[in-house]
Amino acid sequence: LNNVNPELNRRKLRSNEHGYIREWQAIRKVVEQGLRYEKSHPNDACGMPDWYYPNKDEALKERLADAIFYSRYPERQGEPIDPSDRAAVQEWLKLKRAMNVAYC
Repeated sequence: LNNVNPELNRRKLRSNEHGYIREWQAIRKVVEQGLRYEKSHPNDACGMPDWYYPNKDEALKERLADAIFYSRYPERQGEPIDPSDRAAVQEWLKLKRAMNVAYC
């Protein structure tokens, strides 16, 4: 959330900041639905499972950008961004570029 809204300066959200709250909820939904890890091998040499994330970073960034974009413009939900709408395309690209996927 802070990467796409640097003006927040990593502070906690206030209860009246409905737009930011919608964005945070949209981000959480993407993470809860799609960010998962799986066993890559039954066990490593020490007998412990070897885990990995099957998510593709670019696809995850696109899903996150979609979630934030459509939380900002709920009336556009379910409609692809028209390539001729340069402002919307630029905003979506800016959101995607601001994403930093870290698995920790």
